[in-house]
Amino acid sequence: MILRWWGVTVPPGVEIGSHCHFDTPHIRIGAHCFINRDVELCSSADGPIELGEYVALGTGTMLITVHHEVGGPTQRAGPFYGKGIVIGDGCWLASRVVVLPGVTIGDGCVIAAGSVVTRDCAPNGVYAGAPARRIRDLTDESQGAVSTAV
Repeated sequence: MILRWWGVTVPPGVEIGSHCHFDTPHIRIGAHCFINRDVELCSSADGPIELGEYVALGTGTMLITVHHEVGGPTQRAGPFYGKGIVIGDGCWLASRVVVLPGVTIGDGCVIAAGSVVTRDCAPNGVYAGAPARRIRDLTDESQGAVSTAV
């Protein structure tokens, strides 16, 4: 209710855990999203964050749209600017994922715990690592279970 009052779009059915940090109202949250505890959504007017429907963000995930130009030797963190982040429908970002400015994660992606997403992710894939890379394709039938068939 407080987020709606502040101007963040929060449709019914969204669950938000404790100790989450939303630093601006430039955030759109789709229906039926789950935002676990200790999630940070750091955005700006020129770098909004958009979460599709049925997105799940794991504990400690960070979505950061603010970036600095590289400055001179007396202050390397030069002027800042924002680049938006878009998370597609049905995505699951596991615990401690970091998504950097300007990234779009396509529908149906899974981002492994601890990954750092620096580039766009094509739909329906599992991405892992720092920087994150596609390690597996997902289909409509994918359930994530490991097959024990020989």
